[in-house]
Amino acid sequence: RQPPDQLLETLAIDPTQVLYPPRATVIVVDDVITMGASFNAAKSLLQGLPGVNEVAGIFLAKTVWPPCELDDFLS
Repeated sequence: RQPPDQLLETLAIDPTQVLYPPRATVIVVDDVITMGASFNAAKSLLQGLPGVNEVAGIFLAKTVWPPCELDDFLS
């Protein structure tokens, strides 16, 4: 997995898809959040737009990791 700063290097904003002036709050909708690296990279990119004050995320699912041996022990 790449950290947010490396992912940020792979992202770009398509200026034809941006409302001008941008809204003060931008909402990123993503299908799954695992560790949050992609969202953090996108947030950094979007916060660089003039007029953007806040970036929030809506995630439709969260990755669920399989139980570990400790979970069995604690049960």
